[in-house]
Formats: sequence, C-alpha cells, structure tokens
Amino acid sequence: MQITNCFESNKKLYSLEEFDNSFAALISRTKSVEILSPSKCKILKTIYSELLKEETTALAFHPKLDLMAIANGETLYIIEAKQHKILETITTHDGDITLLSFVASAPYLISGTKNGRVIQYRYEGKIHISRLCSFPFERVGYKTIIQDNYVSTIASNNQYVAASGYGGALTLVKFNSHAKKITFTISKSRINSIAFLSEKKIIFANTEGTLFIAHIRKNAAIKKITTQQNNILKILPIQNTDYALVVSKTATIMLIDTEKRKVIKNNFLKFQKEISSVVLLNNNKLLLLFYDSTIQKVLLKSQSDLQAYLEKGELPEALQLVEQNPFLSNTKEALEIEQEYKKLSKKALMHFIMSNNIEKLSVLKPFEAIQSKKGDETKIIQAHKNYQQFYQLFKNQKYTLAYALAEKFPALQLTPLYQKMETSYKNTFTQAQKKLLQNKIEEAKALLQPYVTIPAKRALIHLLIYQNSEFISFIKALATKDYKTVNKLIKQEKLLAEIPSYIALMEEDSKEIQKIKLCIKEAQIELAQKILHKLSTTSLFQEEIEVLKKEAQKAQELLTAYENDNFITCYEILDENSGLEGMQLAQLLEDHWNKLINRCEIFALNGDIQSVQEKLGELILVKTRRDKIGDLLRLSFHSKIKEELNLKNFESVENFIYSYIDIFGKDSEIKQLMHSYEKTSHLNLAITVLQDEYKARDAWSQSEYFSQK
Repeated sequence: MQITNCFESNKKLYSLEEFDNSFAALISRTKSVEILSPSKCKILKTIYSELLKEETTALAFHPKLDLMAIANGETLYIIEAKQHKILETITTHDGDITLLSFVASAPYLISGTKNGRVIQYRYEGKIHISRLCSFPFERVGYKTIIQDNYVSTIASNNQYVAASGYGGALTLVKFNSHAKKITFTISKSRINSIAFLSEKKIIFANTEGTLFIAHIRKNAAIKKITTQQNNILKILPIQNTDYALVVSKTATIMLIDTEKRKVIKNNFLKFQKEISSVVLLNNNKLLLLFYDSTIQKVLLKSQSDLQAYLEKGELPEALQLVEQNPFLSNTKEALEIEQEYKKLSKKALMHFIMSNNIEKLSVLKPFEAIQSKKGDETKIIQAHKNYQQFYQLFKNQKYTLAYALAEKFPALQLTPLYQKMETSYKNTFTQAQKKLLQNKIEEAKALLQPYVTIPAKRALIHLLIYQNSEFISFIKALATKDYKTVNKLIKQEKLLAEIPSYIALMEEDSKEIQKIKLCIKEAQIELAQKILHKLSTTSLFQEEIEVLKKEAQKAQELLTAYENDNFITCYEILDENSGLEGMQLAQLLEDHWNKLINRCEIFALNGDIQSVQEKLGELILVKTRRDKIGDLLRLSFHSKIKEELNLKNFESVENFIYSYIDIFGKDSEIKQLMHSYEKTSHLNLAITVLQDEYKARDAWSQSEYFSQK
C-alpha cells in the first residue's frame, strides 16, 4: 500500500471534502478554503470569503462541479467557488442550517436544520423545493418542541436522498417523485454515517459501533455488523467490490465485507495519529486529514492493477497484491489468477512425478514470499514422495486409505488420479441410489462399503445406508418433482442438499430463474410466463417463483397501460412494484418523469403556476406521487406570491393567498408569507373559520381546481 505525506498546513484545518471532480477542499476557520490537487499534493487556489466566519453553521462542496454552499444560520449562499461568485442567496425559515450536502447527479442541495428538518433546494432557486422529512420520525414520547433536535447525516445516490436525525431513524426519499418513502428505525442511537453500496442497497453506522446493511425497500431485513469502533466518521464503499472502509476517530481504518457481513481486518490501514476527516476519490485515492492539519495520501490498488499483472504473466506479484488488498479477492481477475496458479502447481507436480526431477518445481520458487502460498512447494514434494503409494491404493481399490493419504498430503488432490477417484465415487453413489430405489438395500450397501470409513463421505453414506427411508423419500420426491417434500426433508436433514442430483437440479433451476428475470427486464413477458408455468410445479425455488409470477403479471399490466397511453396507471404500477424498476420500459418512463420534474421545478421557482399544470398534464393525478406534485404546486404559489409582493401588487397577493389556503390549507409556509404581506402592505387578511381549519398534506388533490385538469 502506497502511503505518502501529501500536505501540511500552517492553518488549523477542520474538514476535507471532495470537490469539482477529484480536487479536495480544505476548510479552515480563517475565512478561507484551500483547493488541493491530490495528484500534485499542492494548493491550487485559496478562496477567501467574508461569508466564512465563526457564525458559519454549515458548508458543503459539490463533488463534480465548481460549486460550494455556505450557511450562516438561516441564510444560505450558493457560490461558484473558484470565481467566488454568489449565484443565489436564500433566506430560509426552518431553523439554523447545520448540515449541507450536494446531490452529485442532480441540481439539488439538501440541508439539515437544528429543528430536525431535511429540506431540498435547487441551485438556481430562491426558496426550497420540498421538505423531504423531519426528525424525530416517531413523535410518541417526545415533547412537541425538542430543545436539542438535529439532523446528523445526509447522503444521496442517483435516486434517493437518505438522512438521519434525532431518535436514530433513517429515512430514504426518492427526490424526483417522493414515491416509496422508507424509514428504518432499527437504531435507537445517533447515526453519523450513511453510504450507498449500490442503487438498491445502503449501509449506515451508529455511535455504538454497529453497522447496518439493508436493501432499499419497505420491511427489508436489516443485517448487522458489530464493531469495536464507537466513533465512526465515514463508511467508504470500494468501487466494484463488496468491501468498504470504515473510518473512525482513531489512527486505524477497518476493512469490512458487506456481502458476508463481517470485519476482515480491524487495522487494515494504520497511521501514527488520529484521523479527523477523509475522502475517497473516484480514482481510488484516499486522502486523510489528521488533527495536526497534515494530509496523507493512500493509493488503493484496483482491478486494473491485477489485470496488468495478468497480461504480463506476473502471477507472484498479482497474488501478493490480492493478499495485501483483500477487497480484490472476489474480483474476476483475482479468481482468474487463482486458477492460473492452480494450473501451474498441477503442472509442476505432474512434471516432477514424471521426471523425478525436483528442478521442475523451480517455477514455484517466486511464490514462497506469499503468505497464503507458503509451504506449497513442500506439500508438492510430500505428494511426490507418496504418489506411488497413492497409486497402488487406488489400483487395489483401497479407497479409504487413498482418501486418507490425499487428506494428509493435499497436493495429491491436484493429480488426475484423484479426479478419477472422485468421478468413480460419484458414479458409485449414483448406482447405489438406483439400487436403493429398487429396494436392493444390501446391494447399495455393498457398493458404498469401500467408501464408508472416509471422513468426508461418511455422513452422506451413513444417511443413505442407515436412514434409507428418508433418503428414498428424498430421491423419489426429486424424481417425481415433489418439491414441497424435497424442501421439507432438507429442512429436517441438511445433508440431503449435498446429493449430486439435487445440486445439479438447483443449478438448472437457478439458470431458469435468471432467464425469467432477463425476460421481464426486456419485456418478453410471454416467454417469462411460459418458463414460469413450466417451473411452477417443478422448481425448488417456489417462493421466488411466486414473486416472479406477480412481477410478470404486473409487468404485463404495465405494458398494457403503456400501449393504451395510460401513463397515470404506468407510474402507479411502478411505484407499487419495486421489482419492475429494472425493466427497460420502467427506466424510459422514469427518465421522462425526471425531465418533466426538472422543467416543472424551474416553472415553479418562477411562479408560473399555469405552466406547471400544463406540463404535468394528466400526470398531476398520479396518486403515488402526490407528495412531490403537491410540493411543486405549493412552490409555484409561494414563488408567485413573493414575486407579486416584491412588486407591491397587494390585491394580487391577497387573491393568491386566499386561493392557496382554499387548496392547500394554512401551512407554515403560507403563514410566513401572510406575515410578510401584512407587514409590507399594512393590511390585515380576512381569514374565515373554515379557512382556518387543518387540511391534510394531500388535500389539494381533492380540490376542484386540480381534479378537473
């Protein structure tokens, strides 16, 4: 692992952020931000701003663009960083902003406030787009006003914003549709770190050192990894792997396997001082800021490094790289390297056996320095010494002793003779099964007798010979495709799952399942249903088959709705059936929706109520996306009222306020605008008792103003 000293500042640095496609922003409290080049390890630019001061409550940098955001209490500034040009100044009314996070793939900035609110903004907007969620999630047991409320962390991917706050709940919201809002309440303590492992999988950590992993769906099973790290700062998924780095306020970085849900190495990376902040850039550069304002750079190895070794035929170097970087172990390159090493070892052994020349093992000398391969040459020498005995035992059908010898000297298992012995055992086992089904129990026992004392075979043979009624029931169930009985018997006796015929059937069914999923994705529903019908009584995956049946049915309904231009139904089907998200049609529809919302948000920010309605058209009635549509309509009214108020068109403002209350009710946003109107115009609004009544957030959908559109 290449670790280099990168930078040392004479200022006190507090944070390190990814910025503008691989640059890093170093944040100090001296009205300045340093822009660092990670490759050159030098400051490219210092940004000075009067807006950066002791009263600054939050600061964020865009990971892909030249944008930064500064919050001073309730005032938010969007800035073009390198030119220090203020693009927008936004006055908010949701409490002091304590946390800011840019969405990398969309024009959004997300804020967290001391009131526990998570708010969505656009760069070019003067007011917020939506309130995404609030904390605490469960108000039971809390007072109406919480003195120390907070939003602790925010993260995003291409579809979702994830946030956590007071009470330890984590909420995910699709920022373009607000469909499928999901909340996990498994952690009761503060969550300080969230990361997306994929588009559909998330990981988060609480202050007690527990990591949680879940698929992004309602009622998802949440898996835990318990660590000894109580102050986790950040979780950094390593690109194209199932591994992640876990960084805490210590001098070490932990490596975890997110798929197997276990800690691989507590001290994967060790440093001389405690870590203050860290970023992992796209080019696998890890930058670490320490409390003494120094920065170190770590270059993590990648699949391309393994591929380069493979192409040059440098196996020892490749294996050494995998050993030092366990996160590469499941890559296709690492698996190919292991296969190449196995072939080389097998070839060296057979050459040694045939020639009796130990020099043939010289090809293995370069591998001695690799911990996992240490001793392999000695094992081959031992196998060579015992090969003749192994051969004689096999020849005389003394399989118990032959297998015992192969267990004692594992390199013998590389020989063609061992493979021949294994094939012979499988054939014998199959014959014994047939004898058993013919009720020729003694003949079955006789066939398997040579193998009955072999430790690796004993349990399964014992099951066949001495528990033959269960075995016969299982084989018959397999033969008649009675999979209900098959699954029941396996639950009772797990050894049955090791029977070759069962394994072969599992593999065959698994391929068919994948084929069905591909058919649904590509809208070949008729073919998918044909395979499903065939598997409905013959598959070992009955639960999954039932799920896929429903998916295929819903996919057909989606296609029918699309062919009939019934787009309202299309979106409602998609929102209620997450399994369809991989369909090409689903992606086409979501792309259209995202473009539509993008245009409507711009109209709404300009107060163009009519254009929002016209652009949405019939989609204004999509039930599953009412939250987002309602926010757009409110936003268009808010913007229009503010515009008219600035122009002092008080009569127009009054009419819009009354219309708003009739449609949406008297929410906190309109109350602020009413106050501004009365203060500016010196006029009092005449609100009726009926208008003063509470209205549900989606009450607007019942308004004649929209329902007839």
